[in-house]
Amino acid sequence: MAKNKRRDAGLEHVLQLGISAFKNDKDIVNELSRKYGQKEGARLAQELLEDVEEGGRVSYEKKNRDYDLAMLLSGGYDANIVRAACNWLAKNKIAFGQNILEIGCDCGFMTCFMAAMFPERHFVTIDRNNAAIEIARKNSLKFGLKNIDFICIEAADLPAGKFDTVISMRTLFENSDRENIREHCEQLMVQAGAYAEKFDAYAKLLSRLVKEEGTIITLEQMGTDAAFLGWLKSLHDSDFGVNFVSCKQLTVQENEKDVPYQALVAYKGKTNQWEDLYAFWESGLGIAPGESVFHGWAADALVQNSCCGVIEGYFITDKDNNDVGKGAIYETEYPETVMYYFYNGEERFLGVYDRAGLDQIRTDLQEKIETNRKIGFLEVPFTMQDGKEQRQDLADLLAGTEKE
Repeated sequence: MAKNKRRDAGLEHVLQLGISAFKNDKDIVNELSRKYGQKEGARLAQELLEDVEEGGRVSYEKKNRDYDLAMLLSGGYDANIVRAACNWLAKNKIAFGQNILEIGCDCGFMTCFMAAMFPERHFVTIDRNNAAIEIARKNSLKFGLKNIDFICIEAADLPAGKFDTVISMRTLFENSDRENIREHCEQLMVQAGAYAEKFDAYAKLLSRLVKEEGTIITLEQMGTDAAFLGWLKSLHDSDFGVNFVSCKQLTVQENEKDVPYQALVAYKGKTNQWEDLYAFWESGLGIAPGESVFHGWAADALVQNSCCGVIEGYFITDKDNNDVGKGAIYETEYPETVMYYFYNGEERFLGVYDRAGLDQIRTDLQEKIETNRKIGFLEVPFTMQDGKEQRQDLADLLAGTEKE
């Protein structure tokens, strides 16, 4: 007798929408050519892919000018995350109240799934792009849905405290200012704090819109990184308590790359202890007891958790004071060990070593610094004061170099 297979509600919804994921840029060209003819398809592909190179995604205005184009492009880019998100939502039905707001519907892929899942509940879905609203409305009619109000409006213009549940999927970054963040080079909590400062206004907006003890459901493109830690901090500071059981990292294929998304449910007025939030974030790193070599954000977490001072440390910058890397040897709570950290702008590494090998570690660090000098980068020394890294002023450093 065949075993019952678990229902894939997300796949069913994607098939009903008639969308499928692009595997790569060649797929985009092929699909556009198939739809619009080879000449027009090639022209559209060139125009749209230029946008992707500049900003990461095709602009709403360009893709939403035509229903078929919007469905092809949004479906091609989003089919995999739509499927994963629908399956996650289907397992978290308890998070939904009766009166539900969705911020940023775009083509209504998620709108239609949620409204069909709860036909007796009322949905208000908004988007700042009127063309997107019309496409989402057309899709809702195809599904025969009558429990959705579509409004072209900014979330900030909505009344306070009206909704039992507010849903925000992939809207955090477009509603936050990410400029002037020294991403990836400062200490972990400094980076997280910089993100939180940028995210705070949006978290407070969500708090204003949802009723007391109501829920928010968020899904954002981020891994277990400083941005996610900053988002958790912003939610904490805005009086939200994260339901750890609901949280899940959804990793999907987009243009031949694994792209992580963090999905979570949070309750207004049920704030977590910060220590518990940090421990939850750290659990996503998969650090195993007894390890001595760490990569990725685990390296930064170990520095944050275990550093007791710096023996020798440098920020690596270009001449415009933009950080491009970092190298340091840190003290630990154990006198017989040191931590050696290096980040080259792409990969981060940390090893825990016996202090007896300190001279060799220093030699290795200086060799890396010299390699960076040869390509025109500068090393900016830093010290530790009250647990915070304090860099030497770059102007002073350049002046000293000129005197030499």
